[in-house]
Amino acid sequence: MIKPAAWFVYTKLYPPRLREDIIFRQRLLTVLHRALLTYPVTLLSAPPGYGKTTLLATLGQPKNEGQAQKDEDILHPSPFTLHPFKVAWLSLDEDDNDFNRFLAGLIAALQGLAPSCGVMAQSLLSEASGLAEAEAPADRARRLTGVLINEILAELPAPFVLVLDDLHHLTEPIIYLALGYLLDHLPPTMHLALATRSDPPLALARLKARGQLAEFRLADLRFTHEEIEKFLNDRLQLDLPASEIIKLQTRTEGWAAGLRLLAGSLAGLTAPDDRALFINQLAQTERYLFDFLAEEVLRRQEPDMQTFLLETAILSELTPNLCRAVTGRQDAAELLQELYRRNLFLITVEGMAGPTGAEGLAYRYHALFAEFLRRKLNQDRPERLVELHCRAASAEPIPSRRLGHYLAAEMWLEAAQLIEQVGEQLLEQGEFDTVRNWIRALPDELTRARPRLNYLLGVCAWRRWELDTGRVLLEQALTGFEARGDAVGTGETLAHLAHCLALSGNFNEADEAIRRALEYPGLPYNQAQLLLMKANQAMVQGNWPQTIADIDAALAVAATSSGLQTLNVLANNFTGPFTVLPGGLERAERLWQLLESRGQGQTIPLRAATQGLLALIHLWRGRWEQAIASAGQSIALSEQFGGGLWMNATLGALQPICYALQGDEVDPDRYFADLFAKLAQPAASRIAAAFKPGFLFWQGRICWLQAWSDPGRRSRLAEAQAIYRQLEALANPYEWPFAPALRAMLGGLLALAEGQVQQAEQLLGQAAAIQDKLRFTILFSNAHLLLAYFYLHQGRQAEALVSLTRVLAEYEQQDTPGLMMWEGSPVVVPLLRLAVEQQCHPSFAVRVLNLLGEPTVTYPPSADLPVVEAGGYIPETGATLTQREIEVLRLLATGASNPAIARQLIVSPHTVKRHLDNIFAKLNVSSRTEATLRARDLGLI
Repeated sequence: MIKPAAWFVYTKLYPPRLREDIIFRQRLLTVLHRALLTYPVTLLSAPPGYGKTTLLATLGQPKNEGQAQKDEDILHPSPFTLHPFKVAWLSLDEDDNDFNRFLAGLIAALQGLAPSCGVMAQSLLSEASGLAEAEAPADRARRLTGVLINEILAELPAPFVLVLDDLHHLTEPIIYLALGYLLDHLPPTMHLALATRSDPPLALARLKARGQLAEFRLADLRFTHEEIEKFLNDRLQLDLPASEIIKLQTRTEGWAAGLRLLAGSLAGLTAPDDRALFINQLAQTERYLFDFLAEEVLRRQEPDMQTFLLETAILSELTPNLCRAVTGRQDAAELLQELYRRNLFLITVEGMAGPTGAEGLAYRYHALFAEFLRRKLNQDRPERLVELHCRAASAEPIPSRRLGHYLAAEMWLEAAQLIEQVGEQLLEQGEFDTVRNWIRALPDELTRARPRLNYLLGVCAWRRWELDTGRVLLEQALTGFEARGDAVGTGETLAHLAHCLALSGNFNEADEAIRRALEYPGLPYNQAQLLLMKANQAMVQGNWPQTIADIDAALAVAATSSGLQTLNVLANNFTGPFTVLPGGLERAERLWQLLESRGQGQTIPLRAATQGLLALIHLWRGRWEQAIASAGQSIALSEQFGGGLWMNATLGALQPICYALQGDEVDPDRYFADLFAKLAQPAASRIAAAFKPGFLFWQGRICWLQAWSDPGRRSRLAEAQAIYRQLEALANPYEWPFAPALRAMLGGLLALAEGQVQQAEQLLGQAAAIQDKLRFTILFSNAHLLLAYFYLHQGRQAEALVSLTRVLAEYEQQDTPGLMMWEGSPVVVPLLRLAVEQQCHPSFAVRVLNLLGEPTVTYPPSADLPVVEAGGYIPETGATLTQREIEVLRLLATGASNPAIARQLIVSPHTVKRHLDNIFAKLNVSSRTEATLRARDLGLI
């Protein structure tokens, strides 16, 4: 497996090393420095050879004193003092035409200035996420760019320049979307310098109108008459007459590359007459100027040097090893040095040769010279091309460049095999565009015949939200793998096909694909994700026992796998509805304990997910202040990486909803207004369609509670009715199955408020029937409790107790007082008082009342109440031990410590302590020994 670093060409992070005879143009340097100090963005846009790269390369490299003095003599002096800038440099080429690869390069460039800058964005490039958080490519690009912007603000407080050289190589719209986002939110210490042959598709006019853009174009970069004269006559001492200087200026139009070649040609002509003849010939030729001059340069080289130049032109970067392999010349290193000495448009790039940190020196031809040499090679020696590319491929250490040689040589099979070998790793790094473009360069018949290539294309398609295309390609790959008997390929393809089908809304087919995928071998994190997808499918189909079984299987995979990838999958896919199923909260606590036990090395997204999970655990355990605090921590962490809207929206709702449900004077409307504004954005359209009904229900229920419990806020009832109409308007044949239950519950409450008793009972009964199948809908509200409240309000106490008893029994056994509190004080307090009066799970009812801040209720103990299976009744205090508390008590009696009890029950030590506090209070004891003795007296252990 190739390490990610092997794909990155480290010399891209360094500007070309300036030659000793570089022409420093004080006029341009002065203007450029002023631009960098004045404007956030500088654009250098001109055809090749006008010195854009060289000009920018001077930014971080102060001139030596001798060179500076020589330039002062030759070019315009300036009172403006030039200081070197802190520069982050990134040279771009066609391989960077992929958002993930581009961003990885950008981060690497910035880390040259601050090693910790971009660490979070880097981790997010391949961070796994749940289906609920799946993003369109444009949304993801904006989010990751935003994360990087925040890191720049934190890690690079001093002014610096980021240079993006050769930007014209990039054509991917997502990259320019990200660059546009960066320009719109550019940190104040950052200056962006762009060098390109053509204007990029960015909002340049807007930047210019705002006074934020400095431009250097052809007219600015070309040599002036005075600069040409000083360069040729003063620097090179050619002593050309004014008339010939004018001819040269007219013919070259101040083109730096042409002047550089021209200087080499004129320097070889010592006689004035020969120079004059050459200049006249140059002025009259119709040929492309660079080709004319380059032909002259090439012609003057020895035959073996000409061959070396032509054959090495196929290389993107020239190192002795590569040149030796391509040309067969053992003296390749010496030849490269000689070419550099002769100033044959050879540029040096010095820096790290790779992730090992070994220092190295590489060369490359100037782009114009390389293009000329390649055209010349193709014209004069076309029969050599295939052999040369084959040799280059065998020696090239960078896989992407090796593949380029395979493709150029039409070595299709070798190219396909290399793509199949490394494609999966690139998909994990999010480089979907790169993989897709590579495969598209192969002949169609070869691609169709190789299922691994169809598989890679299918994954690229669905991850870019091209779901129909992805499905077709994955099904083609599946057919191919099955025909070959490839179990690994079949399992991988089924897993991705399941994702594609689920995102398309084809849930039955997705369920079948998941079932089949789990029959094949797979990586632990893939298995865990498939199991949670299967659990989710079972949940929405009403099969909650299967959901719990699948969650248990996923937790078992996570417990036995090393590393954090599997835990990351679980943390991001263990959704809120799982936690309210019978036994779901225990599984959430087991997952949280796994996350806590492997906390070292967790990424910020994983820490955010861990805190979010803890918030739900606290919420349903009745620890609402801790729940709000954990939710706040999760959101704060999530905001650092632009976390998903669904997570932030759900957790952000906790504080306003919790306070409103307890009857506090809060106005959650501002929160909901902000939330719905976010859901209305195009980026949130997929999330909005699925989850907006739930948020509307919560808002409507709060409005109803406030109107119902406070006559002074009766107007809130009209707002609840308006929200109900929005819920009705969202109804459609393809809606999520929980939506009808939400409409029925809110409709029933509104009918009760309006005195429509029969309709209220009918709607709440419908909601309860739906909820009996779809148990996870108690995440929004418990229809049986609402029905119990309806009966109590109508004076039908016996019927209220029937509905109430089943809920109290379950919640007490599951130790989830928070689910009772979730219905809101106006609803549950009367029901809890009824439970206490009628001795219906009285200790649990008192506990919930206390959590709600209601006055303590006393009731006479009844000596004949039996010890029940779900727990032990203590006559002296009137309390009842839950089944879990009895389990803790029995382990306590063995002498087990809190950590040992936690390991045995797969809960956190904090949870054990809470159980012990409850046990001590119920038994009216103050020590572990007293608790053990008292429990034995009562026959509980």
